[in-house]
This record gives sequence, C-alpha cells and structure tokens, in this order.
Amino acid sequence: MFKVKVLLVITLYIVAITIPTYVDGHKIILNEVTTPHNLWQQYHSFRLNPYAQVTETRMFTTCMSTTEMGKNKKNNFIKTAAIYGLEWIGTAVVTGVWSIIGPLLVYFPGITFPPPSPPPKHAFILSSSLYVGGNTLLGGFSTWGIGKLLKQRGSLWRACFGACIGSVAGLLVLHYSHRGFMNELYGVCFYFFAPSIGAVIGYNWGK
Repeated sequence: MFKVKVLLVITLYIVAITIPTYVDGHKIILNEVTTPHNLWQQYHSFRLNPYAQVTETRMFTTCMSTTEMGKNKKNNFIKTAAIYGLEWIGTAVVTGVWSIIGPLLVYFPGITFPPPSPPPKHAFILSSSLYVGGNTLLGGFSTWGIGKLLKQRGSLWRACFGACIGSVAGLLVLHYSHRGFMNELYGVCFYFFAPSIGAVIGYNWGK
C-alpha cells in the first residue's frame, strides 16, 4: 500500500510540473532546447504553479508520516516482545519449580505421604494430576498477575486454559520421549516450558 501511495504521489507531481503554465503571458513549452539555463527557468516557473506546490507538499508529508509510522511500529514491536518475554520468564520460573516439586511429593515418600510410596500406576496418575492441576492454576495466575503489573489487559481464564493445554502437551511429550519416540532432552525441555508458553499465549489471545 505504501508503494502504491508513493507511486501515485510521484505521478501526480510529474503531471503537475509538466502542465503548461503561463508566466508573464508567455507559455512555457517543454520541448525547448534543454540547457541548464532553460531547465532552471522552467523549474522556477513550475514551482510557481500552486498545483505543483501542493503536490510537492503532500509528497513530503506522506514520506515523513510513513517514516514516523515505521518507527512507531518498530517501537511497538520491541515493547510488545519485551512484555511477553517478562510474562513468560516470570511464569516459567513458577511452573518450572512446581514441575519439580509435584513429582517429588509423590515419588519420594516422607515429604507429604507416609512411606511406602503409592503403586507405580497410582503414582503416575497422582503426579500427572499434580503437574497439570498445579501448573494450570500457578501458570494462569502468575501470567495474569505479571500482566496486571505491566498494565496489560488479558483474560485470567484464558491464561489458565492455555496453561492447562501446555501442561497436558508437556506431559505427553515427556512420556513419549521416555519411550524413545523423540529426543529425551526435548521432552524434558517441553515438560518444563510448555505450561508457561501456553499461559502467556492464552492470556494475550484476542486482547
């Protein structure tokens, strides 16, 4: 759209300066012998044409406003990226800590449960429930709280919903990485960071 506007303005300017004008009762003809003196006289005469002056002013204003718009877009992008980064870092710390504490509460008896530890199947279900449920609440409320501190408008329930989806995805990726379907390191990283990514996306979705 910007290129179309610039081409349109340049075309109008060329038409404006090539419109025959009258100065002191003499018509300026463009097919005169081209000399520096003639060019300067014609340019000075064309500058007296109000249409040419208005077109030149509009062209200058369009170029300046486009430059300002480009700077504003760049500044807005940097600001938005910084805000999203702060939301994600703060949430990732909270959900990452809980992603470690949740399984520890189940697989290491004596912390919260008396020994012996629950059977493997029950332990997996319980640790998965703690991981998903804890990250859903902690991730959603953390993202929402950081967003409020940064004066952002987002949805709490969408942040929780996004954290829930991210937690389920992180749990599944970790499970299948242990079974050899993918690199185990990728599964661990996704396990730790998926809830916070989902929470930030959900919080800022559609605002």
